[in-house]
Amino acid sequence: SCNGGGRVALNYRNQWPSLPGTFITTSASYDQHFDNIGGGVSLLLLDDRAGEGLLRSQTVSAGYSFQLDVNRKFTMRFGIEGQYGQRSIDWQRLRFEDQIDESLGFINETAETLATKMLGKKLSEIKTDYTHIKNKINLKAENLTINFNDPFYTDLKQISFDVKEGEIFGIAGVAGNGQSELMNLLTGEGIEGVSGSLIYNSVDIKNFNPKKRRDMSIAFVPENRLGHSAVPELTLSENILISQFPNNNFISKGMINHRNIDAQAKKVIDEFNVVTPGIDAKASSLSGGNLQKFVIGREILTNPKLLIISHPTWGIDAGAEHAIRKSLIELAKNGTSIIVISQDLDELFEISHRMSVIFNGKLSRSYETRNISVSEIGLLMGGQGID
Repeated sequence: SCNGGGRVALNYRNQWPSLPGTFITTSASYDQHFDNIGGGVSLLLLDDRAGEGLLRSQTVSAGYSFQLDVNRKFTMRFGIEGQYGQRSIDWQRLRFEDQIDESLGFINETAETLATKMLGKKLSEIKTDYTHIKNKINLKAENLTINFNDPFYTDLKQISFDVKEGEIFGIAGVAGNGQSELMNLLTGEGIEGVSGSLIYNSVDIKNFNPKKRRDMSIAFVPENRLGHSAVPELTLSENILISQFPNNNFISKGMINHRNIDAQAKKVIDEFNVVTPGIDAKASSLSGGNLQKFVIGREILTNPKLLIISHPTWGIDAGAEHAIRKSLIELAKNGTSIIVISQDLDELFEISHRMSVIFNGKLSRSYETRNISVSEIGLLMGGQGID
């Protein structure tokens, strides 16, 4: 049906009966305008101009209107992901051709099929296996507490959890509930005033600095890959040195062994399919997905006993995301304990064995991922059930 000004209204009531009155009005102009959208609908723009399938999204409510500048006329793909209450709707897609045509309609898609279309190849299935997890606890946190007395930080309140050998332990939560503070505590970057205990291999390491923790075969990947995980103006070989670990043969008698460092950098690039001109390329020259693969590969190839990683696939393309998740699962199968802090519930449900939720600096009890639903995790993320 038409809606004035040459606009075409596409009504999805029959498609999504659980979303009463949900519809979208589109404008067939150089820029695509979206308005009159029912409450609780997210519009996602798939912008593949950089070759990485970048996603940009905007959640809107009834009566709200906004504009997406696609910079290309009738060639972009738009995904629509609707949520109503605690019900999620599968991804849909609509392609704008020379003119908007209702006959194109919607094709039911999943995240996996969308990724296949974006990459031009089918991604292998990711499966989480519980059989390799040992009963040995590698890391045990008890009543970890830090009071920052700063409105820009979230106090951590009696954080307790444990991670077994070969287990991936996920920590979910809405941004700003203490994830960054907890990550800094676990890596040794933010430990001033901490109380409680953090037992790793029978040693309380809560007051150990990052280097001392690395010397104990603990690796970590912070959220900010460029500037924290990697130095932008250093080459990839030089960035290998950031993850110093025992017996790496990078330094001999006080001299840097560039040959061994270059060999390690090339190994990371080859094994993790990092697209780069070579080991002398600066970290800042890599795309987000390739830099993240390099940083995570650098840590994984140290064969750590414990890996702590924050938002491993944030802001990267579907191919890199899939490769990173598979590499984490394989690392766990080889006996490494992994802690993943992430806001991406799909990611945590896909790769983690157990999961807790952090809310206002408090951590919930843990749940086996296979035995808890998204809606239950959602309630925990809102603070329900966290004492």
